[in-house]
Amino acid sequence: LAHRALGAGHLRVVKVDERPAPLEDLYDQKFTLEITLSANLTEPLVDYQQTKVEILFFDQYDSATGVTLPKRTMSTFIRPSRSWGSREQETLAVTYSVPRGYWRKNLKIYGKSYDFCGYVVRVYYRGEFQDAAWNKDLLLPWRTPSS
Repeated sequence: LAHRALGAGHLRVVKVDERPAPLEDLYDQKFTLEITLSANLTEPLVDYQQTKVEILFFDQYDSATGVTLPKRTMSTFIRPSRSWGSREQETLAVTYSVPRGYWRKNLKIYGKSYDFCGYVVRVYYRGEFQDAAWNKDLLLPWRTPSS
């Protein structure tokens, strides 16, 4: 997981853990991301209603010239379910799943290089970008909200 100080920094991504989930013959791929945030605020509590975590997921494929290109496949927002102390940590979870047959279809379109690439996690507090983390440098262009 790559992480560099970005944004306002009152909320930070401490770590992102990827946990496999059962495929149940319904999915080509499925896992849960556990995203741990830390807070450094002057106020005593982090207002969960003002906290938003955006997760962008990407696949990748090789272009005709052999360059690996990311392809954004989906994004979602999650929020904590409660407020927490401004010097504590809070962990959120989101499950990512790819329906069965997805890889076969995209391998036909993009070729044998088509595969899951990774994710970017961006954190906002009171509408202001706070921090980001990503699991592949190929995704660096998406680490800030301008992308």
